[in-house]
Amino acid sequence: MKGQPITQATFDSIWALDAPLSVRLTQIDSLAIVLNPFDDELPQKQIQRALQMARKFKVSNLEDRLMLSLGSIYSTIDIQDSAKQYLHEALIRMENRKDRAQIARAY
Repeated sequence: MKGQPITQATFDSIWALDAPLSVRLTQIDSLAIVLNPFDDELPQKQIQRALQMARKFKVSNLEDRLMLSLGSIYSTIDIQDSAKQYLHEALIRMENRKDRAQIARAY
């Protein structure tokens, strides 16, 4: 995959992996956050899909990470109401767990 463009097919191959959901969600998040959200809505769509899966299967630690990533993307593309919503929700959840490292990331 090194040197190849990241496309929908790239994400589809990750979703199709025979790997635990947490591994796939982490890979989706890691890949999506390196894409330029100004060029395409692919990063937002993939993280939103991953967030839905994390919520459905109660993978709460990744749910927080995905909310932070989505909030960061929305902040980057200047959609501040959505950014605030995702970052605020993630922050509250992390404060409840006293996860200082993730709290710092949220700020």
